[in-house]
Amino acid sequence: ELLVMIDAARRASAGRITAVVPYMAYAKQEKKKRGHEPITAKLVANLITVAGADRFLTVDLHTPAIEGLFDIPVDHMRMAALMASHFRYKLDLRRAVVVSPDAGGVARATEFRDHLKVGLQEVIARDEMAIAFKRRTPQDQPTVINMVGDVHGRPAVIYDDMIQSGGTLLQVVDRLLERGATSVHAAAIHADFTPEAVDRLEESKIETLVLADTTPTSMNHAGGKIEVVTSARIL
Repeated sequence: ELLVMIDAARRASAGRITAVVPYMAYAKQEKKKRGHEPITAKLVANLITVAGADRFLTVDLHTPAIEGLFDIPVDHMRMAALMASHFRYKLDLRRAVVVSPDAGGVARATEFRDHLKVGLQEVIARDEMAIAFKRRTPQDQPTVINMVGDVHGRPAVIYDDMIQSGGTLLQVVDRLLERGATSVHAAAIHADFTPEAVDRLEESKIETLVLADTTPTSMNHAGGKIEVVTSARIL
């Protein structure tokens, strides 16, 4: 539908076409993890460009390197500041610890932590994050194998870019509680839920799950433990 609309605008002699795509589909397939795989994110970038878009506006790409897959300007907006504002009055900011659910998300979680603890530079200077490490089983299922960082007696906030099945997230929650976290919250930008994900998350020990409104899924499941932060301000 996006490609058809771009083509229609181009054929109607639009002076400039900007594609606003809050959630870029296939962004997790931005490289080949093994042989004989597609790089689907590059294919999507090519399709949008060839269709006639002059500019691409999106929110929290899975990895910033995806910007380089486009041959047109990309505005990569980030939700970290808005997400942090949502949590600022929910937590004891001096004691709260931000958790990255995997090693690849450390930069994203660090940005969120810096916004969450803005004005508390002395806390940030000595504060550490927690990082979970995972590997994939032969069946391609992610398994959390270890965690570093002190969470004992502290509230924890897991920060990620996307939730699908929630499997990895719930493993990280269990590890945090085992290590003495007083409460566990989670925030993710994109909700790309599998059919069973919402029930699993609602029944879990997460106190709150905060999502952005970059997909209809997040709006459809707001309520209970799930809270939604709008991306309208940055768009």
